[in-house]
Amino acid sequence: NTSRTCHHCRHINKELKIKTRNWKCQKCGKTLDRDTNAAINILNRWFNGDSLKKYLN
Repeated sequence: NTSRTCHHCRHINKELKIKTRNWKCQKCGKTLDRDTNAAINILNRWFNGDSLKKYLN
């Protein structure tokens, strides 16, 4: 869910299709690029102590 979770408010967009590159969060209104958003979420998880091993397997 890294690309579907808004890195700003943590709302999960369950309706996001794989072909959609940019989307607007329904909760906070932030416009997000799918790949950049996913990268920010992964970095946030890393900084919060999650191991990247579970994402690479």
